[in-house]
Parts: sequence; C-alpha cells; structure tokens
Amino acid sequence: MQELISKTRMTYLWSSNFASVVLNSKRVFMVMFRSTMSADCEMMENILLNVIEQYDSKFGIGLFDIDYNTTIPEGCPVEVIPTIVFFKNGEMIDKIEGPVGEAELNRRMHRIIDNK
Repeated sequence: MQELISKTRMTYLWSSNFASVVLNSKRVFMVMFRSTMSADCEMMENILLNVIEQYDSKFGIGLFDIDYNTTIPEGCPVEVIPTIVFFKNGEMIDKIEGPVGEAELNRRMHRIIDNK
C-alpha cells in the first residue's frame, strides 16, 4: 500500500490527520473510503490510478482505510464501501457510493472542476 501511495500522489489518511489534511485543504479534496478486504474497493482504486494524473493538480486525493481506522470522521456519511466523498472548504460537496466506472468518475470530477 505505501508503495502505491508514493507512486501516485495519493495521501493515506487516518482519523488523526483527516481534519488537518482534508477539511483544512485550500483545494477540493477527494477521499475514497475503502477496505482492503473489498474487491469493489480494489477495482475503484485501480480506476483512481488510471485518472489521477489528469486531476492531481486540481484535487487533493486521499485514501481512508476503514480496516485500520475504527472511527470515521464526523460529517462523512459512509454507509457502503467504496464511497468517494468530495470536500471543499471543509464541507462535503458530492458523494459517490459503491463502485462506478471510469467514465462516471471522470464525469463527476469534471462537473466539480467546472463548478469551482
């Protein structure tokens, strides 16, 4: 996991650094809430890897593994995994629940960029 993160400019998030990294960010931050035990999460992580190069200058991108974090940060309504939540100025602005394809992820990311 650590090798993957260093290659992609994704930030590995913990309950202890979530507020300082995500909620205090000056740019839009996308967080994927995931589990290492989920095939759907692995699929979504691979899709993120495919699109990250075109978005990393526009978004902060983080992974929050619920297997290693027993407390999900307040204000993050995560009911299914994977869930991708977009934050701007500390507030949730969009959420994707469950796996989606690369085209849908691109569409949602472009919509957020266009609405900045």
